[in-house]
Amino acid sequence: MSYEVFTKDGLPAGSLTVTEKGPRTVFTYTSDRDPGVSRLALAARGRVLSLGIPLQHAGGLRLSRTMTRLDLGDFPLKGDWRAVLVPAGEDLSALALPPEPTSQPDTEAAVSAGPLPEPPACEPVPEPEPPAAPEPEMPENVETGPQIVDGWRPESDPARYFSDPVLAASAGRIRDALTKPDGEGTLLAFPWTPAAPFPMIEAFRLGSAVKIGGAEYIVFRIRDGVPV
Repeated sequence: MSYEVFTKDGLPAGSLTVTEKGPRTVFTYTSDRDPGVSRLALAARGRVLSLGIPLQHAGGLRLSRTMTRLDLGDFPLKGDWRAVLVPAGEDLSALALPPEPTSQPDTEAAVSAGPLPEPPACEPVPEPEPPAAPEPEMPENVETGPQIVDGWRPESDPARYFSDPVLAASAGRIRDALTKPDGEGTLLAFPWTPAAPFPMIEAFRLGSAVKIGGAEYIVFRIRDGVPV
């Protein structure tokens, strides 16, 4: 099935093809325009599903994403939803469609049916025992723990921070990455040198050049699986 994609202002922004392959669903998005760093999301009633950031392709944008039923969760893919392209970093919760209106109870019918019967008497419920106090956490062994520089920790699996499969595959080939909490997101740093091409060239423009411990890094701010 093919669906039109719009910006949050209602302007045409390409097309999205949805193909079911057994327990997996393949989303393929294409557009002949490049509005800048944007995020593709599906908006249903009370639900929003982020598909990731489309990458530049032939003067436009392209994104391919495969999701399992576990990835989709309770998103109503066979129900009422729309595909929206929004600037990266914007809050997606506002895209959710309003919930279905709930029907009001028939007050006249309730009155004519007479008063409700008295509920049966309930036996007292014994007070639950307080939960056991948690075991105190042991302090980290400074001698054998990971080296920390200005709050940065070594990250052995940087690919797990990216929802986009292309970015995740590129990140997985980079060694000696660092990570650091950043409010609601995460900072992810990759070593680089101006004398050599950056391995994640498709996301290079989304990062910032920073020195950490005297070494050169490209730092990305990751939120909800995408660099913002």
